[in-house]
Amino acid sequence: MGYDVSGSGEITIPAQNIEAAYGAILDLNRLPDDAKRGGSWKEGERVSSHFSWMPADLSEFKSLNSLLEALGFECAVEKDGVTVLNYPNSKTGQEEVFFAAIAPYVESGGYMFWDGEDGAYWKWTFVDGQMFEHEGIREYSDGTPVTIATYVQGQLAMYEAVHDMFKLATKTEG
Repeated sequence: MGYDVSGSGEITIPAQNIEAAYGAILDLNRLPDDAKRGGSWKEGERVSSHFSWMPADLSEFKSLNSLLEALGFECAVEKDGVTVLNYPNSKTGQEEVFFAAIAPYVESGGYMFWDGEDGAYWKWTFVDGQMFEHEGIREYSDGTPVTIATYVQGQLAMYEAVHDMFKLATKTEG
């Protein structure tokens, strides 16, 4: 069970904000059990709770990037910060909770585009310390017929345009 998604984007946590962002995520440990979708049940009663796909104690992760990678994100760690780039096709958990927690520490302009298994589209954006979620739709035009003849005509037109550019460049150099 679960919901498959994939995501791509660029969310940067500047170096000076990494410790604060990591602390904000560790503070999620204090949320009530009802805020956490993961856990185990015995005879109809909850015996443990945790965020989906994560351990009960988030401090098991010793760094922000190791925690983000455990969530399923690909990260680039550089001297100027951590940049979250992709979320390869995987089951979702509660990723939005973690990113809402670190939103105050994310560089403005960050984004993540999401594709759901059922054709749903949405994105996250980060502006001035806040995270926004936007629902989306994909739209298509009426379509253009594609034939071998139109393909060849298009290729010839590209060839001629490139050829003309080189002729022009040669004339201005000479």
